[in-house]
Amino acid sequence: MTSDKPTNKLALFDFCDTLVSFQTADRFVHFVRAQERSLKMYAKESLRKIIIRSGALRFFTRLAGTDFHKKLVLWQLKGMSNSHLDRLAECYYRTEIKPALIKESMETLFLLMAQGYKIFLISAGYDAYLKYFAREYQIDKLICTEISFKNGKCQGTFVGEDCYGQRKLVQLKEHLNKAGVSFEETISFSDCISDLPLLQWSKTGVVVRKEG
Repeated sequence: MTSDKPTNKLALFDFCDTLVSFQTADRFVHFVRAQERSLKMYAKESLRKIIIRSGALRFFTRLAGTDFHKKLVLWQLKGMSNSHLDRLAECYYRTEIKPALIKESMETLFLLMAQGYKIFLISAGYDAYLKYFAREYQIDKLICTEISFKNGKCQGTFVGEDCYGQRKLVQLKEHLNKAGVSFEETISFSDCISDLPLLQWSKTGVVVRKEG
């Protein structure tokens, strides 16, 4: 993050319901299941629905943490190859996410970029597809929930913790400290109260109203 003319301005953007008009993480798994038509994935999805209908989700959430349901959905991807999931992630980005980008929010992103702001995307969405957005729109840094792989196979779990709520601010600070950089001007955009720590950390916090 060094250049002949380093910027001292940073803009932070949440993704789901801020830059795109829906929640992307679980929907990615549902997209993959629909594409694959895998009996194993359908069986895991049926189990998820049984857990929800039985009322057991609340118990497991207390036991395993607030992201249990998200983990339960992601578990459906276990065993898929990295290369195959990557192709599906790109397809998901092109066909589902890109058409649903919120025009006004994207215009704000472009304006800040033109004004010399570094643009960071901080999301609880998955790296598998967010990297395509970051690459296409030249995002300076992507901080998000990462899907775990071992020996080229999806583990159906996160790498570390879900990048959600307070964890977003923790990971941002870890990155800034590691890079040895700081910014005089900081502005953040999010639709969600869970991002209050990030909004309060920034000099300017902007609450984005959900579409509709």
